[in-house]
Amino acid sequence: MTVSETLAEYISDLTFEGLPKEVVDKATNCILDSAGCMLGGSRTDVVKILAAFAGHLGGKLESTIIGTKEMTSCANAAFVNSESANVLDFDDTFMGHPGATVIPPALAVAEAQHATGKELILAVVAGYEVSMRIGIAIRPSYEISKKIAGYQTWQIFGAVASSSKLLNLKKKAIHMAMGIAGAAAPIPSDMKCSMNPLNKEVGMPMTKNNYGWASLIGVNATILAKMGYTGPVDIFEGETGFWRMYGSDRCDFEKFIDGFGRSYYILKVAFKPYSCCRYLHPALDATLKIVKNNKLEVEDIEKITVNTFSDITVPPWDDRKPKTMQSAIHSIPYCIAIAITGSKPGLEWFTKASLTNSKVLELAKKVELVGDPEADKMKVDKGKTLLANVQIHSKKGTFQEVVDCPKGEPENPMTDKELRAKFKRLAKKVITDEKAKTIFHMIKNLENIKDVAEITKLLRVCTV
Repeated sequence: MTVSETLAEYISDLTFEGLPKEVVDKATNCILDSAGCMLGGSRTDVVKILAAFAGHLGGKLESTIIGTKEMTSCANAAFVNSESANVLDFDDTFMGHPGATVIPPALAVAEAQHATGKELILAVVAGYEVSMRIGIAIRPSYEISKKIAGYQTWQIFGAVASSSKLLNLKKKAIHMAMGIAGAAAPIPSDMKCSMNPLNKEVGMPMTKNNYGWASLIGVNATILAKMGYTGPVDIFEGETGFWRMYGSDRCDFEKFIDGFGRSYYILKVAFKPYSCCRYLHPALDATLKIVKNNKLEVEDIEKITVNTFSDITVPPWDDRKPKTMQSAIHSIPYCIAIAITGSKPGLEWFTKASLTNSKVLELAKKVELVGDPEADKMKVDKGKTLLANVQIHSKKGTFQEVVDCPKGEPENPMTDKELRAKFKRLAKKVITDEKAKTIFHMIKNLENIKDVAEITKLLRVCTV
């Protein structure tokens, strides 16, 4: 069989009864975390534009645009909600943000199909397991990754897998959906969007990760396959396979199907305590630990030195006066400064008032980024991407912390209490506390929900 046939067989044969409890629990936490991020993201100008655009497109009113009163087609809802899930950079992470192109499409299709909670969980697991394996299999070498980057390209298959499961596609149709989606996948554009040095001068654009387009195409590819539309039967195979289309210089074909039924990649997913790029989290953990342990005030701090990978000591990571929310999300000096001032992660980090706060900007000027040759070697040789050695020079003395496993990693997990607090904080500006509490309990007991639309109806109502 081709790779896509094997993946289709896995998606088709996956059953809820075959899932370990820890996988079901992780999937429900992923759904809860994504729901919170979508509610928080719905307040941004980015999502307001996209929601209006979805209204302009029209279509069958079958799925909710989370955090608004609006409904649209399941494909358009997946488009807007995927952007909403990721816009604050607060959503789950593993080589990108896999949940952004799995959970919003799954919720949209599940609502349209009046699927059960068990069916939603199963679809979400299928989406993570398929897309994460594809991402690992086609991951380019370190040298090529400095020129070509864009997780939305391969994450499209998360939308295909989750949607296919909820639409009850047969193996042949799932196989075709893979080919259709692969042939139409968005290009890896991060080097012109989130990684563009010019962004330091003009501000990072709203097209930060383009996960919405991946979800839109993925859902539509699945619907087309169900209607009999066809795509390449061997989208992943050979020297002209999807890995080449992506721009990679290598492909490990065994990793496409490695460990199905024995190991679950969803368990490797990390949750975020801070609304910014994951690369920044080790520095934030280290900084806040120093500040707390030594009872430092902003006025005490004279200089903050962050030793980390050289790749993130240059633009756009070193922007001390970011012009847009997207720029701030990637700015190590800014995020360290605003975290020290006590502002809670979320949209409040990126309002106009925060971006122009003189106290924050003055503190950001005191942050120095230094490339660490040992860290660089670890990144090339071992693929290590999370590490920071922070020194704070203050009136009380010099203090140091090293973090290589930030909060939220599976080895250093956020607790259920912390995940609940994060959800509540993101939800409170959009829905009432009572609705947030109800949604939380419904998602935590998702396998007993008879119709997912019961949850999305509460996520739709936008009155505090």
